[in-house]
Amino acid sequence: MDVVGQGKSGEAVYGHAGISLVRGRNATKGLDELDHLLELDEDKERNWTLIESRASDLAIDWERRFAVLAPTHAREVAIQAGQQLLDKTARERLATQTILIQLGTVFDLPRAYSRLLAECSHQERRRAEILFEWPGVVQIPDADLLYRTATLAVARYTFGSADYGADPLRDQNLMWLIQLLVDAIAMRSCIME
Repeated sequence: MDVVGQGKSGEAVYGHAGISLVRGRNATKGLDELDHLLELDEDKERNWTLIESRASDLAIDWERRFAVLAPTHAREVAIQAGQQLLDKTARERLATQTILIQLGTVFDLPRAYSRLLAECSHQERRRAEILFEWPGVVQIPDADLLYRTATLAVARYTFGSADYGADPLRDQNLMWLIQLLVDAIAMRSCIME
């Protein structure tokens, strides 16, 4: 469930509900199914509601309706699109689990990164750096070490594999693998909210 605000002070609001294979704000295309909650929109042309003040009756009513509608809508999206989402990402979810097994304990992220860096060849380190630098790979602000660890693991454990290309912008499956791995490492190291 997601509330989006636009404008100088976030006064044009709209809501989404849906499902995602990754937590938080990491909304990589293809790893989630979100639907706009059109029922909440006062302005049906622009698909939003203008909120002048957070304390207004309109704002309070909008939040109340969002709290009622969003969970039910998310459940409906899960029923309609959940299995398809799992099916299309099955290979990357399996690869994520395989990499996690090879990676081992990740409770201390800096230590896990250092250990992995020491195990990698120069070529694997270079590939990881290229993956890390691609636009769109880093989705979570201030999580560079997490993404560096994930891209290093992808480079180490999938390097030379015909399953994935070199460009996560052209190879959606590679982008999914990186984002799924980031989420899994974050859960293991308890660094995300």
